[in-house]
Order: sequence, then structure tokens, then C-alpha cells
Amino acid sequence: MPNNSLTRADIKKIKVMIKKELNKIEDKQNKEINKLKNKEIESQIKKVIKKDYKNIDKFDDKVYDLFKEFMQDYHDMFYRERHIIKNKVKK
Repeated sequence: MPNNSLTRADIKKIKVMIKKELNKIEDKQNKEINKLKNKEIESQIKKVIKKDYKNIDKFDDKVYDLFKEFMQDYHDMFYRERHIIKNKVKK
């Protein structure tokens, strides 16, 4: 380093460069952490599903029942009470 001291502008540029690099490193770490979290969550879900629903047919029946119940509720809400959004939903 030469004998001349750094000017304020030089110091500011150096700080900006350091902040950019730190942000890049943080972003990379956050992406990796999110990937690991997603993999862990997925593995936990698979474990639970395998434990609770050993037989796939039972799982399909449960999904079918849930979907059927959802569609019935949807029908009740929008076809039997056509103006539910105007009347019951606050703005």
C-alpha cells in the first residue's frame, strides 16, 4: 500500500464492495439452507405418509373422500347461496 492514505470516497467504495460480497454469500447460504429444509420436510412427510398410510388404496380413498367433501361444501356455498360474496364478505 502506498504512503498515501485512502480518501473517504475510496473507503466508501471498498465498503460497498464488501457489502455486495457479503450479500452474495448470505444469499447462497440461504438458498442452500432452504434446499436442505425442503429436503428434510419432504423426507418427514414421506415418513409420516408411509407410517400412517401403509396401504395406498386407503390413502386414495381418503383423498377421494376429502375431495368429495370439499366439492359438496363448494356447491353448498356458491350454488345454494349465489350472492354469498356480496352479502357475507366484508370489504
